[in-house]
Amino acid sequence: MGQLKGLMPFVALAGFTLAAAVPVSAVTVVSCKDQDGSTYFADRCPPGAVRMAEKEVRGGPRRDAEAALAEVAKTHPVVFYSVSDCDACDLVRQQLKSRNVPYTEKDVGPNQIDNQQALKAVGSGNMTVPTVVVGTQAFTGYSRAALDAGLDGAGYPPRAMPAPPGTAGAVPADDEDNTGTATDTTATN
Repeated sequence: MGQLKGLMPFVALAGFTLAAAVPVSAVTVVSCKDQDGSTYFADRCPPGAVRMAEKEVRGGPRRDAEAALAEVAKTHPVVFYSVSDCDACDLVRQQLKSRNVPYTEKDVGPNQIDNQQALKAVGSGNMTVPTVVVGTQAFTGYSRAALDAGLDGAGYPPRAMPAPPGTAGAVPADDEDNTGTATDTTATN
């Protein structure tokens, strides 16, 4: 077993390499701990090892980052409800731009009745700005960490891809405001 224990990381790496060569929608990765206390990652734990954690990793190899981003934006569109002269709205806008997330911004200021009604619908009747909807999940207020988690969960790239020619990417502010909340906007019947 001692010789096999030393080979396990290489076997797991070979398995992941082969798995990466074939497009898949999701891969489950487990963290295993053997009798000697060594921890490693694999698709399943061998006999005698204890499963410590499990994580589903979505997606497969991406050849075209723009096509991948377009696919995520189609399945999890981002809608940003804002008003003018709103510092928190500026932070959200800056964060979305720094990640090159395509989004639709809707002004809910005076005389924007349709946008106000849409915000009330996703905000459980509230008119809180900023509100960002990622797919069916709404984030009210501003929390950089919560918005990043929502974007990550939807499959948006964690950092900005090179900006398209003629555009400039913004640098996000280093705020630690965690007052935002997330709600699922999926309608239930």
